[in-house]
Amino acid sequence: MLVVRGLDGAIATYDIPRNEHAEGILRRSTVPSGLPLEIEARAREMAIGVAEALDYVGVLGVELFYLGGQEATPLVVNEIAPRVTIPGIGPWMRVWSVNSRTISAPSRGGRSGARSGTPTRLWKT
Repeated sequence: MLVVRGLDGAIATYDIPRNEHAEGILRRSTVPSGLPLEIEARAREMAIGVAEALDYVGVLGVELFYLGGQEATPLVVNEIAPRVTIPGIGPWMRVWSVNSRTISAPSRGGRSGARSGTPTRLWKT
């Protein structure tokens, strides 16, 4: 999932996609993910916790794996990575900034690190 954190610590998250891969290549991202709401809430908490622990400002990708509802710990963090706002840098940037949302990647990146420190709210809590 993507987390956007401003200089003032304000945080917004993108909707959580369910990603499908084939032959090691991302083939489809589906929103809504279809995950139980409590799992989505926990995923947001975990991703926000990572951004806060790192005191990160900007757009951060936090990749989580859902292991299923029967596991004691159904979510695990697999990878964290800054998402630079250069067009074409990754599928999430293109999907969310160009095809699905009304805000461009360069504009969003500028807002996340702007002096006001308030990122555009992408998900309502």
